[in-house]
Amino acid sequence: MDNLFWRDALVSMGIYIFEPEILQFIQPGQKLDFPDLVQCLLQAQVKVALYPSEDFWLDIGRPDDYHKAIEVFAQQPEMFLGDHPWSGTFAQE
Repeated sequence: MDNLFWRDALVSMGIYIFEPEILQFIQPGQKLDFPDLVQCLLQAQVKVALYPSEDFWLDIGRPDDYHKAIEVFAQQPEMFLGDHPWSGTFAQE
């Protein structure tokens, strides 16, 4: 797909927090993609909340994005590690 599409689309990223009741929508041993789970929840009128983010995001499941992520991290580790006391540890090893 065109990269412009990805820049203009919402993506599912981050940490997911669910109540235990959500487990009733997940069948053991069955494949269930996250968007399908959300659709099931919405159809069942279960409250689904989100937090929009302006953070940097790449789909590292795509080979091109994976290689781009390695490149960006190598050039700008502080973008990901911040100003934590341990942030220089990786560069020194």
